[in-house]
Amino acid sequence: MISKFIEPLPFLSALFFGLMMCYIMTPPPQIIFKHPTPENVNDIIYKDKSDNCYKYEVDEVKCPANKNLIKEHPVNN
Repeated sequence: MISKFIEPLPFLSALFFGLMMCYIMTPPPQIIFKHPTPENVNDIIYKDKSDNCYKYEVDEVKCPANKNLIKEHPVNN
């Protein structure tokens, strides 16, 4: 009954072409890394590559007068 109104071959070829164009034209997803800040530390649960879940805690401290005692911790992906 539907073939009375729509020709199957042109419909399927146009559908295939449209889906293929959507697949080709869609940009790749962008990966966003969220790092802890004092504002969002209680809201986000992190998961590492070993599937371990963890949260950070904020502990505000005074900076030491000796700059050599300050250590940098690089963020790992």
